[in-house]
Amino acid sequence: MQRDKLYYTFNDPAWNKDPERYINLMLEQSSRNKSCWYSNLPKILGGVRNFVFKKHRDIMNGVPPHKTKNRSGSARLCPAIHSVLDNSILIKCPSDLAISITSNKEFFYTTPDPLGSNSPLIAIRSHGYSDMENVESPKLFEGYMNIKFVFPIHIGNNSDTPLIFLHPNFHTRSEFTVLNGVIPRGYVKYQELNINTLVKVPEKGEPPTEIFIKKGEVLAYLWSPKQLSLTPSRKEGLLPLFTKFTGAIEYGNDSNS
Repeated sequence: MQRDKLYYTFNDPAWNKDPERYINLMLEQSSRNKSCWYSNLPKILGGVRNFVFKKHRDIMNGVPPHKTKNRSGSARLCPAIHSVLDNSILIKCPSDLAISITSNKEFFYTTPDPLGSNSPLIAIRSHGYSDMENVESPKLFEGYMNIKFVFPIHIGNNSDTPLIFLHPNFHTRSEFTVLNGVIPRGYVKYQELNINTLVKVPEKGEPPTEIFIKKGEVLAYLWSPKQLSLTPSRKEGLLPLFTKFTGAIEYGNDSNS
């Protein structure tokens, strides 16, 4: 199957001289077999042997053959899960990362400094609660704060294929929740790679929430209706031209041929 191209370029020009060397730290094409949970899940719950002999025992106990349980398939057979795992780009934490969050919604983080680079491998930012606060009911985000993972990379494609951020349910069990978001047609040509998440804030008097993320841990899925192939952008001129305070973004030469 032919894949659409997802172009990427690093903020640090030094990394763009050998982009394939660094991209796997942050982005990786997914497949269902790259999920340990999926790979270790049996197709038939309890195994084929138990499934077959269970039908025999049911019949021996007087259960009519057409009423015996004839389906014991696991989630491994679910086409919806196949689509998520096969059509996603895995967004990975490029280094160890430690985050502390206080009851006052202050956050602190530490990550190794990359030698010889002007860009950190990953940074943490936060949108203020006022960006999401709803003075009326329902107050969906009360008691939570935004933690944004900021990568030193820009991504985009020229086919107008939309991109969707999803929580990595089939790879990681984490203290944060990825906010689902779509990069729609018209905005996919050039985007900073950021992941917005929600983290529960500790109550007053409680100790800070401490989150430790290991290098290589999957932070989010970048899903698309078409399978994507990671491709370094070899051309300059992909930068957008911001000509209005609001509205669509104009682009310069975004050819990648």
